[in-house]
Amino acid sequence: MFALSFVVAVMIGCSGEVSVDQNYVDTFVELRVIDATYGATSPIARMSHQKVLKEHGYTIEKFISKTDEILEDEKMWVPFQKAVTVRIDSLIAELNNAKKTVAPSVPHAANTGRGDD
Repeated sequence: MFALSFVVAVMIGCSGEVSVDQNYVDTFVELRVIDATYGATSPIARMSHQKVLKEHGYTIEKFISKTDEILEDEKMWVPFQKAVTVRIDSLIAELNNAKKTVAPSVPHAANTGRGDD
């Protein structure tokens, strides 16, 4: 039993991928969504960037430093990109689910409310 546990532990430890800071991934994705929504340099985007960074415990300097660390380490880049993709996919799924649960606000054309249908 010990041997099996050891083999599993070694296989997991040698998978080659490093762990990704999920807080950083969430922050990165939120900042990119802001940029896509408002443009990267608009006043509302800059204020939103500051708010998101503060909520996630980053200063702009710490965030840039973490970004540089990932960009400079090829072992971190692929896991980071995978984590970003997973986070974006989850946001898209949440958005799609929210759209499905919202009732239509426009009545059907057959029901005009005039009593003649």
